[in-house]
Amino acid sequence: MRSLIVAGVAGVLTLGLVGTASAESSTTLRYFEKQNQFTYTPAGGKPTHTPPNGPVKPGDRIELAGDLYAGDHKHHSRKPIGSDHTICVFDAQAKPHCDAQAAIGGSMLFISSQGGEGDFTSKITGGTGRFFGARGTVLTHPVNDNSDITVRLR
Repeated sequence: MRSLIVAGVAGVLTLGLVGTASAESSTTLRYFEKQNQFTYTPAGGKPTHTPPNGPVKPGDRIELAGDLYAGDHKHHSRKPIGSDHTICVFDAQAKPHCDAQAAIGGSMLFISSQGGEGDFTSKITGGTGRFFGARGTVLTHPVNDNSDITVRLR
């Protein structure tokens, strides 16, 4: 259950400073996200810092925060280059609808997702600073309770 939640939530939102540009004005950034905060709130219930005992239900909410490192889970920077925050609310079919922000070097990216199990793609909806007007996608690959993130800006 925790890996589904982490995949559906934590990965919704990461990016960083390592990238490559192409002739089409796109940039690919790769990051490793280490989760450092997890809060689960059942619909009408009290927040806890542990995953639910069973399946999530409509109206449940999950909030995650993590540190972002340039690279991936095998090879990444020693110090974080940013942080992220995600909130997911589960709809009538218990599917997550997530909004996330990633703060990197004084700029932010805004990300929206329906979450997912295993690898999934989220949509970049905007940003501030150097990410102002950003569009593109975020591919999340869960690695235990953390995630490898590939950001494609266009």
